[in-house]
This record gives sequence, structure tokens and C-alpha cells, in this order.
Amino acid sequence: MGLWSPALFASDLACDIRADYGILLAMGKTDQEAEDMMIQYHRDLFHTNTPDEQEFWIALAVCEWKRGRLSQQVKTIALHYLEQGWDLPLGIFLAGKKIIANAKRLWKN
Repeated sequence: MGLWSPALFASDLACDIRADYGILLAMGKTDQEAEDMMIQYHRDLFHTNTPDEQEFWIALAVCEWKRGRLSQQVKTIALHYLEQGWDLPLGIFLAGKKIIANAKRLWKN
């Protein structure tokens, strides 16, 4: 994982997720199609219990949420990782505390 600052979208993975998700929507994919394609493309990250797996779900959730398209599936998984205490480097966690607190508050409903 390439990381250049302690922000949520300051890693190669998170930036790729944001860019790819936006491109899929711009191509006319539905919310569900774009989500399914993102999940399929990044499937090798799943069930690895690594920071990359956690980052994928949280970054995808933020991307969907900012566009008003947060699915129940992505929301549930991202909240699971947020509740566990997102296992990313300390700098990212500290810089993202506000985002994490807001996400927990907003996504709980």
C-alpha cells in the first residue's frame, strides 16, 4: 500500500477505489453494478484480515455515501470495521478520527 499522508484517501488503494468507482458511475453503471464490479475486482483482498481489506470497505463506503448511494451491504461491513477499531497505521487513524466518528454517527441510522 502506497501511503503519502495520514488522510483517508492518501493511499494508492483508496485513491484507486475513489477513481474507479467514479469512472464506473460516469460510464452509466447503476449503483449496484458499480458496487458489484468494485467488489469483484478487489476480491483478492477479502478474508485476509489485513488493513487493505478494511481500507477497501471503508473507502468504498465513503465514496458511496458522498454520492448518496451507500448500500446496506457496504455500510454494514464498513461499520463492522469501524466498530473494531480500523487496523490501519496510527497516522491514518488519528487523521481520520473525525471522518470515522461522523461515519459511525451518520451510518448507524
